[in-house]
Amino acid sequence: MMKHIKKISEGGLLETMQKLSLQWLEDELKKFFKKEQITSDDLEQIRYFRMSVDGDLIIEISLEEPPVPFSTPWGGDEWECCVLNGSQIKEYVDKMIENEYSKIRNPYGYVLSTSPISYKHEEHELSDEVIAKAKKFGDTVSEIHYSSGINDWEEWEKWYAETTKAIGAELEKFPNIKVLRLHGGTYKDFKFVESLEHLEVLELVEADFENKEGFDKLPRLKQLCCWLD
Repeated sequence: MMKHIKKISEGGLLETMQKLSLQWLEDELKKFFKKEQITSDDLEQIRYFRMSVDGDLIIEISLEEPPVPFSTPWGGDEWECCVLNGSQIKEYVDKMIENEYSKIRNPYGYVLSTSPISYKHEEHELSDEVIAKAKKFGDTVSEIHYSSGINDWEEWEKWYAETTKAIGAELEKFPNIKVLRLHGGTYKDFKFVESLEHLEVLELVEADFENKEGFDKLPRLKQLCCWLD
């Protein structure tokens, strides 16, 4: 849980200091903002957030406005053929609900896939303009790398699940995220989709959800991009 501590700033304004449940993430954000303490105003500046794992846990953030429609030429197959837009998202969600979520249910919870095999049959073509904007935006993205230092595989899997779940639980504290990309991890539910009022683009790659609460809110997005394997 994120704790809140209030203090008076030099200008006399009341600031809300933020304590994250993950100390390493809080420390890294302090470095990013070059501050001894981070505030709610700092977190509100973040417009783009991506989490993935490649040995290390990797967090990407940007304070710049990401272009929408969003894409990334380095994002893999999911951005070439698995992007749902507008009414397609509602159609996808309605089909999943109609089938009682059987197509996304697995022994661990729920995993979404909008791959051509499972749902979409027309490839999403990226225009030169969209790709150019994506590359330009990529220059504004900063990376945070964190290694747990855990060598035992079972212990690492436990740490990874707990850590990604903690990050998911605190997403609502980054209220102005416009593009959110979650690569892997375990999350409680989809409720963040509703709480992040400015969220327009969601990418999920092999992301597990313990329950389907909030799934019906996905149609409010402008883009949904999911990849299972």
